[in-house]
Order: sequence, then structure tokens, then C-alpha cells
Amino acid sequence: MYIIVGKEKAEEVAKSMLVLELETLEKDGEKLEAFCVVPADKIDIKEISTMQYYVQLHIDMIDRLKKNEIPFVLSAIEYLKGQWGGELDTFYLHLEEKYKK
Repeated sequence: MYIIVGKEKAEEVAKSMLVLELETLEKDGEKLEAFCVVPADKIDIKEISTMQYYVQLHIDMIDRLKKNEIPFVLSAIEYLKGQWGGELDTFYLHLEEKYKK
């Protein structure tokens, strides 16, 4: 998974690649918006017809994460794991471990 820090950079890359927002991080009191780039070779041609559904579910999950609606986040993760060739599975597992406690 490739990580981009900063919304402007992510928006530029998103013009030609699939970019998904990750968790907003904090460093020295500064919020850092993190995004991942899903490489084209991780998108299976068979997933194209359902890809927009999973992209929207990921977007909704991040929005709910910001609102601290953890039950929705954990439920969404169950459907998102394995998408995009498993490229984001480590991120999803991190969220599960962090919020299942």
C-alpha cells in the first residue's frame, strides 16, 4: 500500500488512480490526513462492477470513524476485508484491534 499525507496531494493522484482516505493521524499536535493509493494491479477485473459499492462503504466507514460510530466501523470492516486484493487489510485489522477493546 502506498501512503500519501495531505489532501491536496491525494486529490491530484486521485485523478488517475484509486485513492482512499485512511485514519487522520496526529503528530506534535498537528493533524495529518493520510490516504492510500490502491495499485491498478490490485483491482481484479471481476471486481469492477462492485468496486464503487466498496469504495462508498470505505468512505462511509471513514466518515463514521470521525464521528466515533465504532459499531458501524467494525461492521463495515467485515465487508471491506479482502477488497482490492487485500491491499488495505492491514489497515482494517489495525482498526479492529484498536476499537474492539
